[in-house]
Amino acid sequence: MSKKSSLLLFVSLGLFFANPVWADTIDEITVSEEEPYTVQIIGTYDDACERDSVLFTTSIDDEIIMQIFTDPQPTEGDCLSEPAGTFSFTQEIVPSDEDYDIMVILYQGKPGVHAEVSISDFSIIEIGDAAEEPPFGELEAEVDVKPDTINMKRQGQYVGAKVNLPEGYSEEDIDSETIIITIVTSNDAFEDFVEAERSVVDEETLIVKFDNDEVKELIDSTVDVYPANVTFRVSGELTDGTSFSGTNDVSVINPGNNN
Repeated sequence: MSKKSSLLLFVSLGLFFANPVWADTIDEITVSEEEPYTVQIIGTYDDACERDSVLFTTSIDDEIIMQIFTDPQPTEGDCLSEPAGTFSFTQEIVPSDEDYDIMVILYQGKPGVHAEVSISDFSIIEIGDAAEEPPFGELEAEVDVKPDTINMKRQGQYVGAKVNLPEGYSEEDIDSETIIITIVTSNDAFEDFVEAERSVVDEETLIVKFDNDEVKELIDSTVDVYPANVTFRVSGELTDGTSFSGTNDVSVINPGNNN
């Protein structure tokens, strides 16, 4: 079963995902090299609040799916302003083959307990045997970069983007290894860019994640005066070589460095 099919299976089982919040993060996944095979997951909460978490593990063909559900982030309290907390899970697994994938999904909220369950982060690693700059798009995609306002002091792990292709094209046909984000300059020159680290199709939307620090470096190399409005372009290719791109304006602030 493919990774995309597995994620769609979660939806069919009744887990209705809200928009990803990209707050809590999965930072590291390690797997022991010898039996008994053990997976260790280390991550970071976006706050220092006490938040109960549970892990559920299941297998589908050659894919091991590990779902972590956490209590949602509180809306108030001193813990919200304290340094982020960490979490760790260790789970023994029994792979069906020497070549397999591990998918880890981190949620805020617990099914049957909280009204909203949303994806905070996800990661897929392959176990076993398992760039040329793309041109700007022939297809005009709809792009929504998150957050709407980027704080240059933010310590999050990722900047996200949602991508929707024109009618008649499938987001599942996008080659994830070709996706990049860049900033549109006054002369529309193609300069520095950041490659996507992760992507997943949620229903008819491709959700992409770019490294937060690399995106901030991209902004810093382009913006001289803060606050500023920045036009991001997300572009890439489909598996048949067809290129696409789309733009989205985002506000950028840099507290303490306004000019």
